Amino acid sequence: MKVKFYSTTEEFCAELEKDAINLIDCQIVRCTNLYEASGLSPNIHHVTFFAAYSIDGEIVELKRYCGDIWGINKEADQKVQDSAAAQLKTVKETCKRLKLEVRSWFFEGVTQ
Repeated sequence: MKVKFYSTTEEFCAELEKDAINLIDCQIVRCTNLYEASGLSPNIHHVTFFAAYSIDGEIVELKRYCGDIWGINKEADQKVQDSAAAQLKTVKETCKRLKLEVRSWFFEGVTQ
């Protein structure tokens, strides 16, 4: 089973807080900003923030689309990168407070 969050990072962090005490497998939270090439143009990249943890092998996941980087408007691209960085910072700060280890990337099959 997989629990998915598509709403807010704060909602994911609230769930993380509820699960933190002795439930999260190995006390590890995985998170990353994923840059995927667009099928429209090789210059466009979709930016998505992922965070996930496991409880008894069941995945709790946050997937937040942050925007597209086009490479033609530095200000617009920076807003997308800032959004992705803010998501990552929020989860990392929550994990630090809860004494959870943060590691990069995501669990197999979580992105689907």
